Amino acid sequence: MSRQSPKADTWIPIYIGDYLKDTGHLTTAQHGAYLLLLFQQWTSQTGYLPVNLESLRKIARMDPAEWADAWPVLQAFFKQCSEGCYSPRLAQVRADAEAKRVKYCNRAKNAADTRWRKRDQSLSESEDASSNASYIPYGNASGNAASNASADASSMLGQCPSPSELDSPDGESSKRRKRAARLPNDWVLTDEWAVEGEIARLNAGLPSIDLRVEADKFRDYWHAKSGKDAAKADWLATWRNWCRNARSSGPPPSRPSATSPPDRKSRLSDTLRRRIADADRQDDTTP
Repeated sequence: MSRQSPKADTWIPIYIGDYLKDTGHLTTAQHGAYLLLLFQQWTSQTGYLPVNLESLRKIARMDPAEWADAWPVLQAFFKQCSEGCYSPRLAQVRADAEAKRVKYCNRAKNAADTRWRKRDQSLSESEDASSNASYIPYGNASGNAASNASADASSMLGQCPSPSELDSPDGESSKRRKRAARLPNDWVLTDEWAVEGEIARLNAGLPSIDLRVEADKFRDYWHAKSGKDAAKADWLATWRNWCRNARSSGPPPSRPSATSPPDRKSRLSDTLRRRIADADRQDDTTP
């Protein structure tokens, strides 16, 4: 019973040094015939050539006279068995190439199976954890105790800060943080922002400025700016910093003496003074 060799790949490895060493005595025509016979053996399903010399001559593509001169030289590279004629060296190369191919295929298959097993195990553990978390016993004393314990645990967990809150510098959850955005196109200076800007300069010991002019500069600058730096997470804080850095057209303020503290109301803008006056009137009318 003949044994069928594994299917060969479409490429054939040729070791040039070994080939030239073994075939240095061949003529050009004999080289061509030898290579054609090797190619036929490599692509054969059985891995063997026919034994019939006429079939071999047709594979070598030689006329009878050329074949009569070539085969006595070429037959030294081949052996015959019950399955057919073959080159022992090429048969070994083919077996080695097929072994490597099978090895790499099995390695890739095992790696893929491992990834799928890990994925299925992870999904199974997630489903088990979800089902266990959603199950709450009821209907008996032990069930009520378990329910109360679960409620107590949930209450304790609710009072603990989340890991993201502990990791963040300001203790604020990353989900609640504002996303950076550009200054709105319809931005205008409101009374609230004007008060914030005036207080920022007052706390920094800086003189009052024309906030309407600074607001125009602020709007034009940030609307014209491009790139990632043009987006801010807190535009009010950016406005306060802008007001602190704004240059005043008047003389710098004198340092107040320790015996005569400055009148803070005199330094505030008209908007802030109106708000303080309104607050004072409300305090006077309160019984």
